[in-house]
Amino acid sequence: MNQRAFRMLIIAAFMCGSRGWAQQTPPGSVTLPLPEYNRLLELAKKAPRPPERPPIAAALTEADIRGTVEGDRLHGTMRIYGEVFQKGPTEVRLVQNTTLFGARLGGRPLPLWFHDNGCSTVLDGPASFSVELDWETPVSTEPGRATFQISAPDAAGVHTAIEIPAAMADAHVERGIITGKTSLKGKTTVEATLEPGRPARFWWSSRETTAAAAVKPVRFLSDIKTLVTIGEADISMAALVDVTVLQGDPVRFNVRLPERYEVTGATGSTVDATEQAGDTLAVVVRDASRRRRQFLVTLERPTEGGSLETDAGLPVVEGSQRETGDVAVEGAGTMELTVVEGGGMQRVDVRECAGALRALARYPLLAAFRYQRKMSEPPALTLGVKRFLDAPVLAAVAESAEVTTLVTAQGRMLTEVSLTVRNHTQPYLKVGVPDSATLLSAEVAGEAVKPVKGKDGTRVPLLRPGYRPDAPYRVSYVYMDAGAALGKAGTAKLAIPQMDIPVLLLRWEMMVPDQYKARDFGGEAIQTASCTVEDRRAWTVYSKATLDDLPDNVPTARDPLVSESMRGAPGDGTVTGTVVDQTGGVLPGATVTLTNREIGTQARVTGINGDFAFPFLPSGDYDLQAELDGFATYAQKQVHVRSGGGVDLQIILKPTSVAEVITVTAEQPIIDTKKTGTGFNFTQEVLSDSGGSGGYYSAPKKDREREATGPSSNVLNLQKRVSGVLPIRVEIPRAGVSYRFIRSLVLDEETTVTFEYKRR
Repeated sequence: MNQRAFRMLIIAAFMCGSRGWAQQTPPGSVTLPLPEYNRLLELAKKAPRPPERPPIAAALTEADIRGTVEGDRLHGTMRIYGEVFQKGPTEVRLVQNTTLFGARLGGRPLPLWFHDNGCSTVLDGPASFSVELDWETPVSTEPGRATFQISAPDAAGVHTAIEIPAAMADAHVERGIITGKTSLKGKTTVEATLEPGRPARFWWSSRETTAAAAVKPVRFLSDIKTLVTIGEADISMAALVDVTVLQGDPVRFNVRLPERYEVTGATGSTVDATEQAGDTLAVVVRDASRRRRQFLVTLERPTEGGSLETDAGLPVVEGSQRETGDVAVEGAGTMELTVVEGGGMQRVDVRECAGALRALARYPLLAAFRYQRKMSEPPALTLGVKRFLDAPVLAAVAESAEVTTLVTAQGRMLTEVSLTVRNHTQPYLKVGVPDSATLLSAEVAGEAVKPVKGKDGTRVPLLRPGYRPDAPYRVSYVYMDAGAALGKAGTAKLAIPQMDIPVLLLRWEMMVPDQYKARDFGGEAIQTASCTVEDRRAWTVYSKATLDDLPDNVPTARDPLVSESMRGAPGDGTVTGTVVDQTGGVLPGATVTLTNREIGTQARVTGINGDFAFPFLPSGDYDLQAELDGFATYAQKQVHVRSGGGVDLQIILKPTSVAEVITVTAEQPIIDTKKTGTGFNFTQEVLSDSGGSGGYYSAPKKDREREATGPSSNVLNLQKRVSGVLPIRVEIPRAGVSYRFIRSLVLDEETTVTFEYKRR
């Protein structure tokens, strides 16, 4: 039996004796009822309850901070009150980010422990304590102003009293409240309550009571550069005020504001405060001895939106001996702006306005002015704004895309995409190349550029530094896609990545190794050999797009809004064609002339795809001639054009080093769209030159419908670039078969071709 049970038995025996039970038992024995005895045994088995522990080891209850400013430092004492709750030695956190010189507890030195930008000590508990610390902090001074910082302990209440060596000091505190301020013998004592556990910043400026010196009259010059922004529902101003002080030490400048404007901001490196009273903004500055000052004032006034006519007004610095300024006007959206200027305003070119205004502008500058303010008449502007509804405009469009793909037996695909681009403002072309592809190179107008890899895709630059085109130009890029190796037979799929500009006409040449044969083509692109006569003529005549798929803003001969002079007389014919070399490669830059007694001579220069067109021709016989440096001159007599019909030609130029002329005579039209059939009448020389090179209408029907042709110059050029130019090592087939495809009006979508292949 433990001691507790024994004590309880003694108490029970005493209680029983008091009730008379002891008189019934012999001396020296204790008698208890059995239930009482069992209850005592159960109580003896229970473990004693441990004492409850406090929720925290220690707490700071109050802090009293005293200090005196002497020169460039503030020193004093800090008394911290608190209580330790748990028994034994306990760590107590006192203060953070404070320089201490000593600590005392009950008049005896107290050791401190510095860690984590703060200091702690070890106190024995449970007990209350009062710790006294000696501390010091630097004081930052500048003319008329001083600043220091105090780290408040994390106590329930923090009180401070700081003595400042300045009479009638204008004191301020951040993260605290000043509760009292007294001045005595040229010093000011500031009392404040601080926010516990946070650094508090004090600053003050003194007001000296010495005799006032003779005040010199203030003289200064001002220059105001004002940007007026006409927004959708407001008119805002940003006025950059530049003041040059000639005499005196001014600390306040008054800016008179235009009517109905609200100040939204006033900033500057020496601006101390601003005060607005009516239409005047007072700007209070620091460092009165400075001769040059600059500050920015922003204003705003709401409008009803839409078209308007209003007096803009301009800010003016009062008291200036001479004031000059520049004014620039910009606007958001499409508008017609009329400005009536007054008060010495002179209109200047927007390129002559100050660079600061061009830097502040967010929209194109519409007008610019320069003025020197007259004392009798302030500068003013009356703005008349006529707004127009915004219409969607394409930033860039590709007139055509020439794509060349070389397929290897290992399944790799090397592709070059060459675009003829009309670009207004778009800097990059977003290209959706697959993850398995690597972009190897890119060019803009013949010069190499660096593609950019972003989170949402790859971007090819459409512009380069210093190049701002005003006509179509060439943008190209080359990429390698690691596909699956070709077997003996199977199905393959090729894709041209999606691009975020519309492509009016896409031409695709795919070359597969010579040991493979492809058939059963499918996908979005159409094989050239399967195109009808009408399809090909339409693509060539109407700027590389089918008539039904042309954008709404491209006029065609079918458009009822096109004038008769553009459309031509009813029954007019057309001569179109392509100029190629003996390998079938297109020849851009060739000059094609068409001569007739009625219309005289017309000339066309072939585009990047080697094509040309003479629309709206009267019926009759024409003489055609094609010339290009390095090639023999091609001439064809009696090209017959019928009313409402079309003639489509393929001109093959032979390279030569001497002057040579190849003459072809065609007695019948090559294509007559008025008939259901197609007739051909070639001389033997034409047939021998064509060689079945894959050109349109240059061979009989059975040759035009061949599925495969020899590679063009595009393939040969890409093969040359692989050798030492592109940063890759890949075995490109030197011999192969080319398949050509075409697609019109590709709008931000992928173009694919599927086919079945078999080893020969």
